Amino acid sequence: MLKILQSGTASTPLPNTADAREQVWHDFVAAIPECASVAASSQTFDCLRNLPASSTSLSEHIMPALTSPKEIFPWVPTVDEGAEGGVYPDFPSKLFARGQYAKVPVLAGTSLDEGESVAFINSIHLNHLLTHLLAGTAFVSPYAAVDWTREAIHSAIRTNFSPPLVPEDEWEQAITSLIDSYPFDDPSFGSPFNTGSNTFGLSPGYKIMSAISKMILAPIRPLKLITICL
Repeated sequence: MLKILQSGTASTPLPNTADAREQVWHDFVAAIPECASVAASSQTFDCLRNLPASSTSLSEHIMPALTSPKEIFPWVPTVDEGAEGGVYPDFPSKLFARGQYAKVPVLAGTSLDEGESVAFINSIHLNHLLTHLLAGTAFVSPYAAVDWTREAIHSAIRTNFSPPLVPEDEWEQAITSLIDSYPFDDPSFGSPFNTGSNTFGLSPGYKIMSAISKMILAPIRPLKLITICL
């Protein structure tokens, strides 16, 4: 049996513990009039599932809930540590170290310049993208206008991969080492690749940020950062 993945690998999801999204989930359910009374209980799923088909509450409140977190993937499967039958019984890197994974061949495909469109977009960017897709209009990433300095990239990585599973000093060193592996004075190392030093009118750091996004979310070689974060 061969598993084929496109646009990402097993390291692409950014799982975290359930409490990392608890407030976002609570606020979302509390905003649904029919379910507000059970927002702090364990009955939230049952309430949402039983909403009448005529209710518009979900469509009205789902986007605010998606745009409140600052991470690239605001809602992802969470680690169900200790929960029997959980999608993620533990962090993937820990499961891998214990040999608890499906031992089947995997063919992981990625697009060369996919990081350019991702570049650590957050949920506000996702909302913008969906709006243009639904309207059939041209889309330009609002993050293309960001001045991607070393500090900005450092902040974006911390936002998307915190809290880490290692001591703070090791976490900081991993981020710094990753960023330092890209020469900021030479945009030709960035994405879109094979375009030389052309920055297309954008911040030179955007090409570096795009390359880093590509390497983390759809890597072609193992990264220490991924092991540390996941």
